[in-house]
Amino acid sequence: MIGYYRGGGFPPPPDNERLEISDDGTFTLWRSLAAATAPLTPVGRFAGSLEPAVYTALRQAAADAATAGDLELELLPDAARETTRVEGACARMGAWTEPDGPWGVLLKQLRPLLGTLTRFPVAAIDIEVSPDYLTGHLFHLGPEPLRLMLSRFSLTAVCWENGRVVARWMSPDYVFYSMSDVTATPGWSLDLPFAHNFHLSPATRVTVYATFDAWDDGSVTTVKVQNE
Repeated sequence: MIGYYRGGGFPPPPDNERLEISDDGTFTLWRSLAAATAPLTPVGRFAGSLEPAVYTALRQAAADAATAGDLELELLPDAARETTRVEGACARMGAWTEPDGPWGVLLKQLRPLLGTLTRFPVAAIDIEVSPDYLTGHLFHLGPEPLRLMLSRFSLTAVCWENGRVVARWMSPDYVFYSMSDVTATPGWSLDLPFAHNFHLSPATRVTVYATFDAWDDGSVTTVKVQNE
C-alpha cells in the first residue's frame, strides 16, 4: 500500500488530505481544502481504480523509495506537513518540498493525484457561482450521502481588481443559526445568500469561500470549497 497524507498548516482551516492506494490499484481519497490543489477541486470522499500505466509507475517509484529508506526534512513555519508511507519506509516534510532521489520521483507522481482523482466522487461537495457573482449554491457529487454540520457555516466573498483586493463581504452569522446537521444526497444543493454591494466591472473577479464541517470516517473535519 502507498499512503500520502497532508495535514496542518496556516491559515485555518488546516489541510486534511489523504490518499491511500491498495496493492490491487484501487484508491480512496479524502479532500478537505479545495485550494490544496491547482486547479481547485470539490471536497469529500472519492474512490476508484488507477489506470494501469499510472499504477505501474507508482509501484516502481514506491519500491525505489522503500529501498532508499526513511527521509525527514525540515518543516518550515506555518507549512502543512506531508507524510508519505510505502512498505518499510516513511518520508516526512513540508508540503511542496522537493526532495532529491527516489522520494522526489514518487512525490511528483502522487501529489497531482490529489486533484486528478477527484473526478471519481463518492460523496463530495462543490460550489458554483453565477457569472455576475450575485447567486451561487453548494451541490452534492457522487452516489453516496455525506453528512454535513452547518451550524458553523461561513460564507465569504472577496472582490479583486487588477490583482488586488478592493472589497470583502462575509455573510452575517445569524443567516445560518437555524442550520444544523444535513445529510447531502444525490440532488442536494444549498443556495448561498449573497448580499454584497460590490461594484462589478470587466476587470473584476470575485472569489467565494464556503467553510463548514463534514463527517469523515466517524469524525468531524472542517472543509472549505472555493469557486476560483
